[in-house]
Amino acid sequence: MVHDVPDHLLVEQWSKHADERAWRFLMNRYDRLMRKILVTLGIKNGEDVEDLLQDFWWEQSLTIHRWKGNSSLATYLAVAIKRRGIDLLRRQIKKRRTHSDHDLEEITIPASQNEDFNLAFLRQALKKSFDRLDPEDRLLFFYRELEGWSTAETAKALGVPEGTVKSRLSRIKQKLQAMMKEEGWNGTELA
Repeated sequence: MVHDVPDHLLVEQWSKHADERAWRFLMNRYDRLMRKILVTLGIKNGEDVEDLLQDFWWEQSLTIHRWKGNSSLATYLAVAIKRRGIDLLRRQIKKRRTHSDHDLEEITIPASQNEDFNLAFLRQALKKSFDRLDPEDRLLFFYRELEGWSTAETAKALGVPEGTVKSRLSRIKQKLQAMMKEEGWNGTELA
């Protein structure tokens, strides 16, 4: 079955034989992760995400043969989408500076009817605090804590030494805890 085929064989099928089925499968395999990375960076406008992903996958279809397997394909693609996302954020910041009369939309996390008030408050405090982090810090936290990537994978994706990943993750957790206290959360530490 195609879902069991390793990445390097799918890349080879696409690069050497223009096997569209292999390419579609690779895109499907990694599209969700690429979307999560963009949202983690702070790109939340659906149209921006779709436009960026369309350009990203087109570019990758032409350049994926450059992946040599020195890292996982997920790491390789994560580095590429991060660059595109950061570029978009820079353009948006520049645009905001020239059109400073536009306020940023506040995005909230609605609590379900069954959700405990404390949990809803925790989620909101964490979301607001997370959004205040630097995009690189959000990505590091996302890769390590939410996606479960290894320290080595995270270091490679961010282009930093492994020791930096460990120390920054500790500082990020401390920052998040301090920011959550500013938001009014007095609960337990972030593990």
